[in-house]
Amino acid sequence: MTERLTIGDFSRITHLSIRTLRRYHEQDLLVPAEVAPVTGYRYYSPGQVRPAQTIRRFRDLDLPLADLRRFLEAETGAHGGAADRDTARQVVAAHLRRLEDRLGRTQRAVEALRELLDPGAERTVTLEVLPPQRVYAVSLDVPEGAGLDWYDAAMRDLDAAAGHRPVLPLPDLFAGHRASAWW
Repeated sequence: MTERLTIGDFSRITHLSIRTLRRYHEQDLLVPAEVAPVTGYRYYSPGQVRPAQTIRRFRDLDLPLADLRRFLEAETGAHGGAADRDTARQVVAAHLRRLEDRLGRTQRAVEALRELLDPGAERTVTLEVLPPQRVYAVSLDVPEGAGLDWYDAAMRDLDAAAGHRPVLPLPDLFAGHRASAWW
């Protein structure tokens, strides 16, 4: 190998801790370019800086490791061309929907807490008239304590049904025990 970086140098460049780099190596997420057979020292190539920074950024955005792995595989072009770009885009879009849903739940919780603090306050209600539009829907009962796998599967079904048109989550997605998603 012509140019290699020690794990310490690579850690300083990428702002990933040595412990984190070791964990990512163990998980085959970011494998060093070379591991010395006798000492076990890890060495990275300068070309691994960008993927490491991508990993760091997505982990800062709470992207689950399994999704991050799918994104990185798509980024490296394992399957070729448009399919990889679509896979990478789907990973990011699904995570964006999860974050938007989490934000919506947080906003509703904040509103509910404010109402508890001031139950006599006057509430503003608005009516919005939208033009007619085609709507695709998935509706199912979600057991209490279920993870978000059902949501990802529902959104994939809606993505497939909608084709190239964007699929947007229903704003009150988690109200009650009934779940819906729409386009």
